[in-house]
Amino acid sequence: MKLEKSCGGLVVNEGKVALVYQAGPETWSFPKGHRESHETPIEAAYREVLEETGLTNLTLLRPLGSYQRPIIGRPGILKELTYFLFISDDDEIIPERSINVGQWVDVNNVTDFLIYQHDIDFYRRIEDIVRSV
Repeated sequence: MKLEKSCGGLVVNEGKVALVYQAGPETWSFPKGHRESHETPIEAAYREVLEETGLTNLTLLRPLGSYQRPIIGRPGILKELTYFLFISDDDEIIPERSINVGQWVDVNNVTDFLIYQHDIDFYRRIEDIVRSV
């Protein structure tokens, strides 16, 4: 299996988490994207969060870990996702690239938006950390 590496962030603002909607596979997810060869995971996470949400006032709190999942419509490819926890006091999500919609979702409702079971399982593992922010 081929492995693609992506980095991103769970961004929290007053009990809400930033989610982005991608029209291609029609999915809600945490902001993330491919890590460039010259980037560290945290550099890639900052860049991707900025590109997909437009949030500029980000404070890194901690790494959240990594997991792997398949990619819809791309058999034989696994995506390894590495996430970091950020806080932001920016109110508006204004995507800078190919994301159609971004929105703040209450920490209690995040799993209602996610479609990948691996994403849901990951969020449930770190949900208490997110709630404590």
